[in-house]
Amino acid sequence: MNMRSDVTPASLSALASAFDLDGDAIMAEMDSPEVREVLASNRALGDRMQITGTPTFVFGDQLVRGYVDLAQMRKIIAEEREDS
Repeated sequence: MNMRSDVTPASLSALASAFDLDGDAIMAEMDSPEVREVLASNRALGDRMQITGTPTFVFGDQLVRGYVDLAQMRKIIAEEREDS
């Protein structure tokens, strides 16, 4: 989320390496059928929920679109917990 440079295979691999992950292995799997299936499933869910932008948060049965500060997010969570 904080990446300020162009997102390229090389920059993603370097980012993975910075976190002590195997960037080459991650890059090799990015185009796998399993990853494509998960991404397609997530996109279909977003479409069904009419989520068209980020951030969008799901709290119980409500969608909150756009930025929510931490205090407001805690309040929403507390209310959801009271209702359940």
